[in-house]
Amino acid sequence: MPHKHTLLLVDDEEDILLALSAVLQRADRLIVLAADADAALHELALREIALIISAQGMPGLKGVELLARIRQQAPHCVRMLMTGRSDIDEAVAAINKGGIARYITKPWRDEEVQFAVSEALERYDLAEHNRALTRQLAEQNQRLANFNATLELEVAERTRALSLKLKEVQGKDRIAQHMLMLHSMEETLDLVLEVIGHIIQLDKAVVYLIGDAGWAVAAALGTTTPGQPATREELQQLEITPVHYSAFKAVEDSGQPIRIEDPGHPLPPFAVVPIL
Repeated sequence: MPHKHTLLLVDDEEDILLALSAVLQRADRLIVLAADADAALHELALREIALIISAQGMPGLKGVELLARIRQQAPHCVRMLMTGRSDIDEAVAAINKGGIARYITKPWRDEEVQFAVSEALERYDLAEHNRALTRQLAEQNQRLANFNATLELEVAERTRALSLKLKEVQGKDRIAQHMLMLHSMEETLDLVLEVIGHIIQLDKAVVYLIGDAGWAVAAALGTTTPGQPATREELQQLEITPVHYSAFKAVEDSGQPIRIEDPGHPLPPFAVVPIL
């Protein structure tokens, strides 16, 4: 049977350790013996101790001081003090300083020690179970928080996609209504740019037409007023730089959109998209 609890018994008298060990020995318990406080602290560092019974009168660190140290290092370990003197002040100090669960006097009665240890281990198991439930609840809450965060992102993304789709449908309807009446190409391109700019929130957009004479500005959006089509006068002021010409030629040759970013040119980064 695997050991369920590890008990640490501390006393500088070997006979007392052996006698107490015999009283508390069970198939599901591992009894560890220590002759002084240093040996006890060493054992505490090696394994998880469920319960410790320490004698008070030992060379070096006394029982109360040892239990106080263990209270800091292993606060969940059940601590009991054993002494041959029934000194009330010593008992109070052990309770307050060492946080002991029980005060055992020498000589002890086997039945009382057995009952006290069994009862203490039951409380230890209950506390461990509660701590495990608390950890499990914290993990579940964290998973729920992560799920909610992911769900919020998905909802936001779906909302954005639906909003984009709605803008697209509304834009297509505007263009369809526009095409039912006669308009100039410039007016049609202005509307197309306005619709596209509204759908994908463009800061600025310009339509260049390729003709026999090369590239020419046909329509623009947001060049002077955000979200508004440019006037004919504003279009005439738009410059086609060598960077533009190079980008246009690359798109014309590849038929694919490209992104232009030239640190040596004052133009901000822009994209060129072919439209057929």
